[in-house]
Amino acid sequence: MSQNMWDCFRLEAPTTQESSVLLPNSYFQRSKQTLQQKILLTLKKKSIIQKIMASLILLFSSLIYALTFYPIFFQLNAMVTKFESTVLLPDASPDKQSPANDYQGFWPGLETGNADFVFQNVIFNWNPDLKPGEWSLFPSWCCKLVKVHPGDTINSTFALDDSTGISNDEWDVTRGQQGKAAGQGPFSGSLLFDPTTATVFDAVPYTMAILTIELQEEATWDFGSATWTDITIEAVTTDTSCPTSFSSLKWPASQGIASTSGGKTSCYYAKIVLEGPI
Repeated sequence: MSQNMWDCFRLEAPTTQESSVLLPNSYFQRSKQTLQQKILLTLKKKSIIQKIMASLILLFSSLIYALTFYPIFFQLNAMVTKFESTVLLPDASPDKQSPANDYQGFWPGLETGNADFVFQNVIFNWNPDLKPGEWSLFPSWCCKLVKVHPGDTINSTFALDDSTGISNDEWDVTRGQQGKAAGQGPFSGSLLFDPTTATVFDAVPYTMAILTIELQEEATWDFGSATWTDITIEAVTTDTSCPTSFSSLKWPASQGIASTSGGKTSCYYAKIVLEGPI
């Protein structure tokens, strides 16, 4: 593997500043395991036989890790050009990483129509440096882990440039009381994703937006509600029904508001709460 393939993993977005990078020949499969990431990063340069073997390993590795999701899907069935949301971080789990590798998290993201690839900003409780009561922000599984705290808010914006086909992922952390008490300042960053250099060429378009809770192995949802505000989904469609679907969770939400302009429809929700499993 050439060294430049891992450039995005070494990026750090300095406090109160933004960084930007064009992801090189990489995209990440939803199970988010290092083995799978490496396979996807190298598939492009492999022979047909090597691609088949790597794909089988990728499939096998996805079966090793037990993942449970509690998602809300915004299924506009059209290319999503913008997805913006702000999440208020809940209290962290009282049973952090017990037993080992049972991580908990939540994230907003975009998925392809067949749900095999995802563009996401993950907040979860994996980080060797975490103290009890802290979370980590891991934008699109690219950049350095950032400590975040209950009461912080994270604004995520995924936007597509129609003229170039390049997607921009921006994140902006505003510190709450606990974060300020820990001496943390505001934090923001961004990255670019160019599908023409992606390992998997059918990784676009994104046609679904998602808000979800994710639990690994035997982890449980014991950290309270995840509250999102100012949720906007924009897609290339004139359908104003803004269809949603969900799986096994309670999610009180404000009334959705739809508007259409220039061949695009925007669906807006003032507030959505992922409250807990049914």
